[in-house]
Amino acid sequence: MSGRVSNETLRFGAFALDPGRASLSGPSGDLPLRPKAYDVLLYLIDHRDRVVSKDELMQAVWPNVFVTENSLVQCVSDIRAALGEEGPSILKTVARRGYRFAAPVTVGLTATAPVPAAAKHRILSCCPSCSATGR
Repeated sequence: MSGRVSNETLRFGAFALDPGRASLSGPSGDLPLRPKAYDVLLYLIDHRDRVVSKDELMQAVWPNVFVTENSLVQCVSDIRAALGEEGPSILKTVARRGYRFAAPVTVGLTATAPVPAAAKHRILSCCPSCSATGR
């Protein structure tokens, strides 16, 4: 669909899109998205540096298949619903031009939860006598 070569997790705001699992997750866990809505979201993230026209999206997500613009509009609506209150600010409509993915994206290897601050400062030791000094 998008010529994607990487399965690295794409993080934006409180969300993570994991291409390896074809899943979207948020603060409360996995968020359901139909396959075509997922494909639209992934394509928009992959092309986040520009406005993507409706025609381009329909060609990318439904190649060699006739679909109406209503199919795309429904996918965009599903994506925004899954993203909740942040949906319209993350996925913007550009009047008479198409859509733009507007959130900053970071790329990571996995969709694991962030390491808690307390765990970052834990001193690792090789034995009980070293734990007092941190050596």
